[in-house]
Amino acid sequence: MNNPTNKIYAQIAVDRYVDSLFDYEVPEALKKKARIGARALIDFRGKKIYGLLIELATTSGVPPHKIKPVLDLDEDVLFFDASTLSLARWISEYYCAPLGMVLRNIVPSEIRKMKKKGLSLPSSRNEEDRDIYLPPLPHVLNEHQKKALDSITRSISERIFKAYLLHGITGSGKTEVYIRAIQHAREKGLQCIVIVPEIALTPQMIETFRTRFTDVAPFHSRLTGKERRLFWLRMKKGITNIVIGARSAVFAPFENLGLIIVDEEHERTFKQGEIPFYNARDVAVMRGKLTSSCVVLGSATPSLESFTNCQRGKYTLLSLPSRVDEKELPEVRIVDMNHELRRNKGKNPVFSSLLLERIESRLLSGEQVILFLNRRGYSTFICCSSCGWIARCENCSITLTFHKETASLCCHRCDHQIKQPKECPSCKSPDLKATGTGTEKVERYLGRIFPEAKIGRMDTDMTRKKDSFESVLENFRRGKTDILVGTQMIAKGLDLPNVTLVGIVAADLALNLPDFRAAEHTFQLITQVAGRTNRGSLKGEVVLQTFSPELPVILFAARQDYISFYEIERKYREELRYPPALRFINVCFRGTDDVRVARFAHDACRRIRVRLSKKNLVFKGPHPSPIRKLNKFYRWNMIIGCKDVQPVTAALKDFAFREAGDGQVVVDVDPLSLL
Repeated sequence: MNNPTNKIYAQIAVDRYVDSLFDYEVPEALKKKARIGARALIDFRGKKIYGLLIELATTSGVPPHKIKPVLDLDEDVLFFDASTLSLARWISEYYCAPLGMVLRNIVPSEIRKMKKKGLSLPSSRNEEDRDIYLPPLPHVLNEHQKKALDSITRSISERIFKAYLLHGITGSGKTEVYIRAIQHAREKGLQCIVIVPEIALTPQMIETFRTRFTDVAPFHSRLTGKERRLFWLRMKKGITNIVIGARSAVFAPFENLGLIIVDEEHERTFKQGEIPFYNARDVAVMRGKLTSSCVVLGSATPSLESFTNCQRGKYTLLSLPSRVDEKELPEVRIVDMNHELRRNKGKNPVFSSLLLERIESRLLSGEQVILFLNRRGYSTFICCSSCGWIARCENCSITLTFHKETASLCCHRCDHQIKQPKECPSCKSPDLKATGTGTEKVERYLGRIFPEAKIGRMDTDMTRKKDSFESVLENFRRGKTDILVGTQMIAKGLDLPNVTLVGIVAADLALNLPDFRAAEHTFQLITQVAGRTNRGSLKGEVVLQTFSPELPVILFAARQDYISFYEIERKYREELRYPPALRFINVCFRGTDDVRVARFAHDACRRIRVRLSKKNLVFKGPHPSPIRKLNKFYRWNMIIGCKDVQPVTAALKDFAFREAGDGQVVVDVDPLSLL
């Protein structure tokens, strides 16, 4: 080990799939700029790239002739502080991910790659709006809201970490509690983060909050690079002190954080789908702990993990059991689609007679309707009636979804598209049949049945362009649209007083998936979308179509009876030793050759079992993933069940972070889907 007293070495994190920091020597001319959190320009494997300075030392374990110099350092803006670095290290350890790739998520690429001259705000901006908020509108809190708010504001005032689960039925006034809590935090000079599950919900939340505060900024991936850079710098410099955004907003560069709110905490969209596979909800709790901030997780349908954390004393439960202004929950009418199938002599109807009757009645009254189906496209797949050929994705082992508007077949996993075939590629028969129902088909059918009605659609296909979500929603709010058809984008957060009917087209759709969370996800979706009605002065109702009307999950969701659902689902999970009884870690082996990946998976799993044999764990697999091929990669999974994650992930690091000749190992901690 070399130890020259006049030398300084910088440990640099790079955005690569490697579990190590890299030592570089800091030249004399750059020593004054060498600070933790600075951006470093380095020569990495023959290429000039930017990394982030993590550690400074006077010694290095790397031979002197192998150490390269740092080429340049930017210290004008330190990209993270001590607490953020601690958070990054925790994410790296807990989620078994390289530190450099974690920092890639914390510091957006628009900032990491920005030229030096871009690290300052435009001169046209001033800082006169610092610490300004508008007086609250005269909303009157009920007793449950007051009690919840008192607990939250006490924690904020005392500057102690506490995690609250705000469990309130749909329409119970959670947003007003959020606003009052933020007002209290701002009065104390503290900064606030609000995370929502869908980018599409951010504009609506921003609009709501800007009626009460002027110090609010959005932060999500739909912003332009210039917008993200500007908002990030304003947050970093303390000009903007309230941020509202999707998953990445949890990393807002605040140095005086006091409150983090995670709205709809149960949502799957908080889970990142690539390395690092972090859950923004759990990262929010850890960030609150590291910064002595108050964390509020809100939901009408909490995840089983969060509600169990309340039972175990990790979180404090705050309840809002009634709607504001004592409004009633909507009446839910369950329709058995098996009867409808028999009435239609075996032909599967999209709409029940009751749903069509209720839609007509509401339209005649000048009221609005929401129809929910969590499947986009026109049909689930197309097949040949002659030979049985089915259109499948060439990159993934799933069928292609038919989109009639674009006359195309699309994979909803990898976005691979082909034109709609005119004949069967296998037998050349023109007899191709579109099977299944998506939002596009629902919209078209409605147009035929109710030709005078103005129909809108809200799904990923319709809201790809910037501001398209706001446009669709604004038309519905202004009454320019009578019926809104949509996926889970319309299931949460929308408060539309003139909506008096919600139709759930296929309530049990998700129950057919090979996923132990299917019942939980179904309960959440039904409850959330049912809550979109009966919010105004007009009485609302819900028509719930299902082929499984007797299932407890359907009955409990219809009554919005979360506690009963939680108890029965918790017992089921405990018997099978599923989360939250145990924590799951999915070790995924993937590669382009199925046979080699299978061999690699079995060999690696054998060695992993030996390494972890003394830790009292549950092993399942290896076995092929339910979706065996995804994005051209064949995949095999091994599930590890454990009580404590980090000792397991520490042992798995020897197997992850490497490219093998036969495959790659990827570790997903607390997976929300095993597909």
